[in-house]
Amino acid sequence: MPAPANFNGRCLALAFFLLLSLFVVTPKHGLSCGSSLGGKFAVSTADHGISGIRQRPRVSRGGSAFLVKIRNQRESLRCAGELDKVGHLTDYLSDLEPIESPLAAKPGFKDDILERDEKIVVDMSMCKGEVCEDDARTFVRAGPRDNLYFEPSQVRAGIVTCGGLCPGLNSVVREVTNSLWQIYGVHDIKGFKYGLRGLRTDLSEDPEEHRKRFVVDLTPDNVAGIHLMGGTILGTGRGNYDKEGILRTIDEYGINMLFVVGGDGTHAAANAIYQSAKESGTHIGVCAIPKTIDNDINIIDRSFGFETSIEEAQRAIQSAKVEAKASINGVGIVRLMGRHSGAITLMASLASNDVDIALIPEVEFTEKAFLEHLVHVLDKKGHAVVVAAEGMAEVVLRELQGKQDD
Repeated sequence: MPAPANFNGRCLALAFFLLLSLFVVTPKHGLSCGSSLGGKFAVSTADHGISGIRQRPRVSRGGSAFLVKIRNQRESLRCAGELDKVGHLTDYLSDLEPIESPLAAKPGFKDDILERDEKIVVDMSMCKGEVCEDDARTFVRAGPRDNLYFEPSQVRAGIVTCGGLCPGLNSVVREVTNSLWQIYGVHDIKGFKYGLRGLRTDLSEDPEEHRKRFVVDLTPDNVAGIHLMGGTILGTGRGNYDKEGILRTIDEYGINMLFVVGGDGTHAAANAIYQSAKESGTHIGVCAIPKTIDNDINIIDRSFGFETSIEEAQRAIQSAKVEAKASINGVGIVRLMGRHSGAITLMASLASNDVDIALIPEVEFTEKAFLEHLVHVLDKKGHAVVVAAEGMAEVVLRELQGKQDD
């Protein structure tokens, strides 16, 4: 079942840390910006552009990531393999001059500034206190750096939300706006409405009509309290991707810092914008913020909306329990979101303590074992609750197709 649009508020810091990363990670480490939660993880590699989602590297969770501070001492990574190459604006704009971050003068933020080359090593094993895997992957740690490559007073930022609704979208819009305005002094922030349609002036006959319908000025005053509302004040939409049309709109509005919130398709569009900017030598930062309640991005601890989806799934599971218990050998079946990831199903099942069988795409099972355990539960309790991630349908269909082929 889809999670509702309300947000539990515990992920409000997400957009704030993403913003810190953009100003000092994205411009310093290329336009392809990864994601971060709580400032712990960020990903951006030259190999797979902005998204980084399709190749989901495995990460050991539980807060045990090994932080590596380079401090110009390459030998500290002698067991960790090569650092992932991260793009940098100065790779193709050699005349850029660094600007001291305003956070350096703020007592509340000064201690949070990271070294430029601070990395996180993932998927590593420890051997006598050292990273032992030769092929260990590393990622840039999200957070502010000493220097910027955008003058805040000259930044014109744009924010767009795309794809399906997700708990926390308004929180992202609010925190990006507040951080830009109050921390960095950026006072020109545009919200483009209804997904990428808002970035397509070429689809509107009258530019002024487009501005009135699809563009809104964002300030701390008009985003106050929106984190308590469902949906997104910018609206959302699917499709409408056209590289030339979007680049034209960006140029017409003078946008030099773009925040794009969405899923795989949206990240592909953001990556195309980045590639075009790189080819043309345009000074623009593109920050793609991953939107998925499935928590299926292994390089972050939690995606926004994930906890809300778990909480709301409890209601469906509880209802299934009541229905199943009311009948002889009753079986309640709940399908939850998660095409490729069973994170919602797993965590909701553990949280409810009423689930007898949880089926997730990551764990193989046989029909025989499933039915035997179901019969065992029915014999013992007289009812059962089964929770399955939506991706299990594809798994079962593949197995049935395989049997037919045999």
